[in-house]
Amino acid sequence: MQLSPKLHPSEITPYGIIMHPHQTKPIVSILCLMATALALSSCDLFDSKLVTACETVLKQRLLSSAEYKRVKVSELDELELDRRLLESYLVTKQQRSKASGYPLAMDDAWIQTELKAFDIGISRPSFFSASIVYETLNDLQEPVRHLAKCVYVGNKSDSSLGWEVETAVDGLTALEWSYSNIKSH
Repeated sequence: MQLSPKLHPSEITPYGIIMHPHQTKPIVSILCLMATALALSSCDLFDSKLVTACETVLKQRLLSSAEYKRVKVSELDELELDRRLLESYLVTKQQRSKASGYPLAMDDAWIQTELKAFDIGISRPSFFSASIVYETLNDLQEPVRHLAKCVYVGNKSDSSLGWEVETAVDGLTALEWSYSNIKSH
């Protein structure tokens, strides 16, 4: 029977893994780099596509995105839409778009095309919803809290760019908001 050599205390980790001090340097370096990257990152690695898209759109609307500070995120579970819910969503989106004066508002033919794609199984969109409480600084450099409501109707597999373009924040997509902002000035 062979006895194991006596271990130095620096060779035993809290998890029972034996490591020599010179072997831990690369691991410590990697962990430091990861911690630094996380600290410098403005978004959580575990955010959904909706939260990421919503925050991107929100920051584009602010005078200075550096002022943005996330306080809390609440997300609803994905809701698979049936035909009735999809039609209701599309009609509401059309009305909102027309009311804002957006020149590319959806027409009835577009709604019918979307519903036909649903009926024949080409499209099976889901409803995604999140609320983000965030702070910005006012003119006196005091924090002011805001609530943004974000909605996306589509598929989880849609590209990130699609999420950014189609996510409605407080009722308007990025394009609709830009147009209404230009129109009001």
